[in-house]
Amino acid sequence: MLRGFKSALGIEEKPKTAVEEMEEACCEFCPKLTYRQRLYGYATCFFLAFILSIGSWMRLVDLVHGNPTPRDGGVRARARRRPRRRVL
Repeated sequence: MLRGFKSALGIEEKPKTAVEEMEEACCEFCPKLTYRQRLYGYATCFFLAFILSIGSWMRLVDLVHGNPTPRDGGVRARARRRPRRRVL
């Protein structure tokens, strides 16, 4: 009964779960960030993801139009090109 009373008051510590231990370990590696730093990090990640998303949509449009290769032709297309001959 005393154990339940201590537990209810928060005096007795409960054994930590695996998730709580993992969270503690992660918090040791990550610095404490201010609200502004968190917002800058979020905005940066959001912007980069947006740019990648736009690029993938453009690639999808090319694929729908029947062009399954990258726009510049890639390495293979450059290797197939004949070198220019100099006219004297």
